[in-house]
Amino acid sequence: MSLFFAGRPLELVSVRQMTAKVRIATNRRGTVAVWGGGRFPMSTLLADAVRHRINQARQGIFVDDEMKRVAPLLQIQQQWSTLPAPDELLIEFHQTREGYHYFLFGFLGRLVHEGLGALIGYRLQQRFDIPVVATYTDYGLELLCPKPVQSEESDWRQLLSTQNLLEDLVACLNAGQLARRQFRDIARVAGLVLASSPGAPRSNRHLQASAELFFDVFMDFDPQNLLLEQARREVLEQQLEFMRLQQALQTLDRQRLILKSPPRLTPMAFPIWAQRISSQTIRIEEAGKRIERMIARLEAAADKTAESSCSVHPKDVVEQTTGGNLL
Repeated sequence: MSLFFAGRPLELVSVRQMTAKVRIATNRRGTVAVWGGGRFPMSTLLADAVRHRINQARQGIFVDDEMKRVAPLLQIQQQWSTLPAPDELLIEFHQTREGYHYFLFGFLGRLVHEGLGALIGYRLQQRFDIPVVATYTDYGLELLCPKPVQSEESDWRQLLSTQNLLEDLVACLNAGQLARRQFRDIARVAGLVLASSPGAPRSNRHLQASAELFFDVFMDFDPQNLLLEQARREVLEQQLEFMRLQQALQTLDRQRLILKSPPRLTPMAFPIWAQRISSQTIRIEEAGKRIERMIARLEAAADKTAESSCSVHPKDVVEQTTGGNLL
């Protein structure tokens, strides 16, 4: 059995007492090892550490073996687009037969990018009346639109603004229904409804129906009721991570926007594109074959780039901003 671990092809020899013995494999094809911890979202400290490492690579500094192994990819990223500094937000635009792709690299973690993708997608849909598909990872997010949208710096500033954040977030994530369900526990604690009475236990369905009746009455006749406000606040803080998303938008507002239109998918954009492709449930072509085909095209383009600029430092390479069609 062949697998890839930390970028190296390995062959599994044996497993004994929870210890796997491997050796370097000659076959360059194999399974990529995936661990449960890889699904955990990045914390704020880890996100800052990632930005620090990328900034070091931007300056040509690779301090350990892990960074040296990804150095070729980071150098290609610098040549085809750029490596963002800690005070910069990189936004890349690509056009394919699928539509128009907008990649934002905030390095803010999976949870923040999920809320950010939903928020920007909702604002784009409201402004241009087009469907938007949002895909997110720990490092960034992709917005796929069927037609181009205005993508000047002023437009992105409005999309990333904290103005009307609460209203837009509630609308795009359907927080009203979440607040309705959350209100059941609040109404029970406040004494508006009883979970059970002596000799006459009540089911959860009856309890929810009674709580929804109070919810509807308050919404119609007392929309500023403190119990309603508490239900909304708990949903936004506990389920939608409102405070962290608000802090992330404030951080992005202080960053300088870098708008790029590379000729092809960059090493930073490709994993997000592959995430969306592999997560689709209905497709004519298998996701693995499609991703392998794209990898082959990007590797061929990277080899040509390396041959033409093998003696040039990534910082000295002139940026390419010509649009292209990949698929």
